[in-house]
Amino acid sequence: MWKMNYVVFTLTGRTIYGTTQTQQLEDMFRGQMYVVGAERESLALRLGLSPSQVRIWFQNRRSKQRRMQQEEQNLGEAPKQDE
Repeated sequence: MWKMNYVVFTLTGRTIYGTTQTQQLEDMFRGQMYVVGAERESLALRLGLSPSQVRIWFQNRRSKQRRMQQEEQNLGEAPKQDE
């Protein structure tokens, strides 16, 4: 299976991460939702990203996590309809 190991920048400046990068970021996120300091620097170096890109990825991923949890709560609180 071919894996994309590099970052692609679109014309709008948006970053598209490779599959290997995304997988490693997700694995790290499962272990800890916050990565700071030397750990962020090390992860960025290992993935070929800037520390800023790693920071933004984690911010966006935490936002996605909160959104998913909110949707789950809203589904659980949905009123039941009578037939």
